[in-house]
Amino acid sequence: MGHNTMNIQRFTRTSCLFAATLVAWSTAYAFQEDYIWQERFKQQSVLAGQGNAAAQYEVGEMYEKGSGVAVDLKKAFAFFEKAAAQGHIKAQFKVAYMHYKGQGVEANVHKAYQLMEKPANDGNVRA
Repeated sequence: MGHNTMNIQRFTRTSCLFAATLVAWSTAYAFQEDYIWQERFKQQSVLAGQGNAAAQYEVGEMYEKGSGVAVDLKKAFAFFEKAAAQGHIKAQFKVAYMHYKGQGVEANVHKAYQLMEKPANDGNVRA
């Protein structure tokens, strides 16, 4: 076997070992991160069920982004709506935005603009 062939084999084995280690590490990290979000979702769901507007908003975001739970825009909208009804400014913006985009609710630009007035007047720069 030539010198170059041995180097290529050594490089190939090293590369495969590195790739396998990287895949194992990233999978473990993703699982750990997902587990953390799942626990956070459970905690915030309890608080949201007790009427905590900040928790309702956070649960809505988790449903919107799929953090610790499957993406479900209808549920996200419902939680944002609960928080918005209690005066949560970011939730009010989300409800208006979701009406505008038709995410989790039927698109209604007119209603979106009506709903956007409150968060805009309360200082939400995104509104």
